[in-house]
Amino acid sequence: MGFEDINSNEEQNSMIHKHQILGLLKCSTYPNIVSGFLLNFRLPDSELTYFIEINQFQKMCESINKKSFNIMDLILFEAKKIEGFKKRTRWYWNLDDFFESFYNN
Repeated sequence: MGFEDINSNEEQNSMIHKHQILGLLKCSTYPNIVSGFLLNFRLPDSELTYFIEINQFQKMCESINKKSFNIMDLILFEAKKIEGFKKRTRWYWNLDDFFESFYNN
């Protein structure tokens, strides 16, 4: 997935926009707020869904020296996988376990 450089004033056209990143970084400064991206990768046979906190996302963007990231980049920067399953035609995710992981930390 492509992302825009928050330090650039040039017009950019990526999936994750500069204003989204800056807004989430601002929200992350409030107490008891966890902000980040919920990213869904659709593969031919499955879907993989990850959540990455905005501060980790920013570290990843600064470290990888490219304009897009993949699943391996997310894993290296501590993104949390959200387990999902498909019922006939629609996907469902186990959000209870996901939210509980934040409550217990």
